Amino acid sequence: MKVVVLGLGTMGWRIAKNFAKEGVLVGVWNRTEEKAKRFSSEFGVPPLSLSELEDVEYVLLSLSDDEAVSSVMRKFEVRGKVVVDTSTISPRTSISLAEEVKKRGGVMYDAPITGSTGIEQRKATVMVGGPEERKNDVISLLRMTADKVIYVGGTVWDYTLSWSTT
Repeated sequence: MKVVVLGLGTMGWRIAKNFAKEGVLVGVWNRTEEKAKRFSSEFGVPPLSLSELEDVEYVLLSLSDDEAVSSVMRKFEVRGKVVVDTSTISPRTSISLAEEVKKRGGVMYDAPITGSTGIEQRKATVMVGGPEERKNDVISLLRMTADKVIYVGGTVWDYTLSWSTT
């Protein structure tokens, strides 16, 4: 399993640290290049540009908002990749991006996290939404950073929106 983490804020840094300890992290990227270099020197994982993701199987995003996620998603090739988004973005953006990734030949899972302060101790809960085809791989990946991973089918937002209207 080859994973890269895009976004090294508080949550992304902790997730990347867990993946590095598990030996699956092959690179990191951050809008502030200095932060990626600092992570690299601490954990021995190279900082990558968005154009250097061709050999990566899994791309985990941990970015600040809708615009950041949408902008970054347009800048790398998703064909053949599994994209896991842990960012805090709107349901509409998440659903739209999942459709776009599918059209471009990849597969996307939304994975909102609760208890993010417990990620370093792997004490967090993740709800995962996305297609059946790679769900077990995504669940295994997320268990490297959370103690509870719940697959809800579809997208988390489809599930949440339908549940909240009943």
